[in-house]
Amino acid sequence: MVYFMSELQTNTFLNDGLDDMIIVTGLPRSGTTILGKLIGSFRAVEYAFEPPLVTYLDAQCRHDLLDSKTASELLKVYLYYDYFAEFVHGRGYNFRPSDASNVLKMQTVPEILKKWNRVESMADAVTVASEYTFSFKFPGTYHIISALYEPLPSVHIVDIGRNLDRVLASMFKKQWFFDHNLGPDATGLWPFHDCDGEYLVPYLVGDADTDNWQTMTPETRTAYICNRFAESRLAFTQQYGDRENYHQIRYERLIDDPATVTDELIMALGVARGSKTQSIVDEIEPTTAPCDVEAILADCDSEVRERFLELRQEFEY
Repeated sequence: MVYFMSELQTNTFLNDGLDDMIIVTGLPRSGTTILGKLIGSFRAVEYAFEPPLVTYLDAQCRHDLLDSKTASELLKVYLYYDYFAEFVHGRGYNFRPSDASNVLKMQTVPEILKKWNRVESMADAVTVASEYTFSFKFPGTYHIISALYEPLPSVHIVDIGRNLDRVLASMFKKQWFFDHNLGPDATGLWPFHDCDGEYLVPYLVGDADTDNWQTMTPETRTAYICNRFAESRLAFTQQYGDRENYHQIRYERLIDDPATVTDELIMALGVARGSKTQSIVDEIEPTTAPCDVEAILADCDSEVRERFLELRQEFEY
């Protein structure tokens, strides 16, 4: 007798709970934090700030170490049980005043108390989940988002784009790819290549460039990673840009006219303003460029610089 293994699947209520999920993404330093906070303030939206497993699944998909269906199923289980159900239950919130993910910046105390008093068990959370919409944000993780979006076209993707010069300048200011942030004790959120060298090599680096990474200047490293993020966004847009539930937002327009962009988002996502939405709209304001982009590019490897200049044209607004 020959036995065939049956295909495993997630609970129906899990798929139902996430089929209208709102995913906020964009390049790092492109405005995903303020955009996510704005969407998290909408009525009955439960918002998660950068769930850490997302970037690890993105790394697995980027390097073909995990098939997209398995990655998608793992992500759905993780997001539903570790975040959505916990939030609907009234647990798992961040109350640290200084954090962007502080729930009190997006919801009022009575709204939270209502959940604490109403939802006593996981079964209760599953029952009332239909009254809420789950959202999470994570910049740059287009490979795992693609794995999720391919079978779930009902998911809303809100993808913010920004002038690439400003993205590069802001990334460089953060010093993510300076020597002192790539030592063995580095706490960067991304996984690293398993390879020899003095400095850790983020998974975004191509296999052919892992050795060169060790001798790159911080300027070259930052521009190189910026290019990789930009290429991923362009590829994602080319594949899914025509979908009804894919929404591109311009950072510059969000900053210049936050009230109008907010109203357009509410209409597109089928949600409503929450009690904290206006206060978030009121705090959106322009920022200044933190670094001289031309000075950064002047210290870049010529090939990396030329690729940045090519990609720059795609992000001019």
